[in-house]
Amino acid sequence: MDGLSLYTLREHLFPGPTKREASAFRDTVTFNNLRRQRVLAPLVIAACLVLVVQVLFFMKESRVADRSVFLASILAQIVTAGFLTLFLYVTRDSRLPAAPGNRPWEKTFAYFSLFWAAFSSGMLASGTSGSGPYMIAVLSIAAVIYLESVQGMLLFVLAPVVFACSALYRGADRNSLEQELASILAATLFAYIISRINFVMLLRNFRDAEYISGQQRELLASNERLHQLSFLDPLTNIANRRFLEMSLVREWKQQTRSSRSLSVIMIDIDWFKAYNDTYGHLAGDACLRLVASALKASVKRPSDMVTRFGGEEFCVLLPETEREGAIRVGRRMLLAVRGLQIPHQGSSVGHVTASMGIACCQPHLSGRFEDLLAAADAALYNAKTAGKDRIAWCCLPDLVHGTGSGTDQSRSQDFRIVDFSRARNAGKLPDVGTGGDHTLMVL
Repeated sequence: MDGLSLYTLREHLFPGPTKREASAFRDTVTFNNLRRQRVLAPLVIAACLVLVVQVLFFMKESRVADRSVFLASILAQIVTAGFLTLFLYVTRDSRLPAAPGNRPWEKTFAYFSLFWAAFSSGMLASGTSGSGPYMIAVLSIAAVIYLESVQGMLLFVLAPVVFACSALYRGADRNSLEQELASILAATLFAYIISRINFVMLLRNFRDAEYISGQQRELLASNERLHQLSFLDPLTNIANRRFLEMSLVREWKQQTRSSRSLSVIMIDIDWFKAYNDTYGHLAGDACLRLVASALKASVKRPSDMVTRFGGEEFCVLLPETEREGAIRVGRRMLLAVRGLQIPHQGSSVGHVTASMGIACCQPHLSGRFEDLLAAADAALYNAKTAGKDRIAWCCLPDLVHGTGSGTDQSRSQDFRIVDFSRARNAGKLPDVGTGGDHTLMVL
């Protein structure tokens, strides 16, 4: 209990960053200190030059034979000015204010500046110690520079010692020095309190900023998840129809600019109503998930997209894909669904199969993607009526030129059946020719 009380007391009097905050907060302190120190440095350099001129004037007017005090004061000003010039040169790169190499300079600046003020105040004492410049310096550093508890305590303890030593070396009166020491000790204690208040305020501002930044990141992540969920089918975990239509609009415009083909595959699970009636809706949901996974695994390119169109229907979007490529993807999907070997008593083959309709075209500005979907749906209809478990392909010239009339015209066309289950045709693509007649084939 005593240990906990001491820890709580220390956290209230001398708060500091946690281990998780330490690195980022140290960078923040270094950044803020260097920015302020680079403003103070030219002012201190100017003060050093003024003091050098003042000491030279005192040397000229003084009749004291021992001028070592004046020379020591001049040397201190020259060393201080040189250090601050070097400090400005080393920390000149504003793009890396919190670089690890700048941290020693940031800490050294505080010690060097306050010790310079303490030494100069004591050395320039005349009869009594001049504590005024020291008080101005110590209060300025406390108000401007952020100091951690240990660093600040060490700095404000050593500064009065430097002042006292320099004043004694200067030959100040001991009685007056004692009075001045009492004043500068009070000023130093007040400066330390100011320093702690500034440091705690910076730490709290840092934590507030980190909290707000964390909340913003969580909000952005939540919005991104909601955005993804709005385009994701919750059952099959693939894109939904809304995302398909948005993608079709984008791809239609893109393929129009590039003058490349766009293909879609409409897929329907055969006898799915009978499957639900036989095995139940939970088994039907599991079947849909398995089929969706098989279809998604069958596409190879990142741009190809498998979506759930609705119910037991799926739609596959294939940008920059000619009819031969679309047929190959469709046959791969057909075999993938067959390979699942999901038992189905209501199917003529004893397991779950799918029928597919393929449509492709070269998008045109005057065309509509709805016509492409209608053509694929018409091909799917013919695949279903031709016996299911097969692929129908359709490519209408009016779709190519963007003047298609949709499902009614597609379904009114004649079509031929190409049976790829026979040995001589197995694995071959149909010879569709390049004629201008409307052609529909069933694989």
